[in-house]
Amino acid sequence: MSEDPTRQYDASDPNASYDWDFEDEAKSREGPRLLWGRILALVVALLLVFFLGRTTAPAGSSDAEVQDLRDQVAELEAEVDTLRTEAAAASEEPASAAPSESATGGGTGGESETYVVRSGDTLNTIAEDQYGDVGLADVIAEANGITDPAQLSVGDELEIPPAP
Repeated sequence: MSEDPTRQYDASDPNASYDWDFEDEAKSREGPRLLWGRILALVVALLLVFFLGRTTAPAGSSDAEVQDLRDQVAELEAEVDTLRTEAAAASEEPASAAPSESATGGGTGGESETYVVRSGDTLNTIAEDQYGDVGLADVIAEANGITDPAQLSVGDELEIPPAP
């Protein structure tokens, strides 16, 4: 390479050789070796992961086991459908029985009781004492025409209707 490094590049000279030409050739020879090395490392890693997965997989997981699980799921879905049907039928029964009770002026569950309000009582505490359910305070309020629970006074007598 005895050529002058300050010489201009001449694209029309096919025999021209420059220092940077040699460096590019060396890099292009390393490129394929480096690429094949990476591919080989990737293949080895994939094989290692595959064999590691096969050795740590639970034994006995087969198509028969999967089919058994699918059968169990189908049975449970059928049971859920049956229970939903029974629940829908049970929820319709009280709705159809309620109008007949109110038409006769009360059911066979019993008669109204009288409760005397004591100090510290609220509709919620009375409902919990009488029915065991705070949510039924509205039933007591409706039966006694109470629109404002703050209207309760000590000594008031409240009609406690039978539990719905």
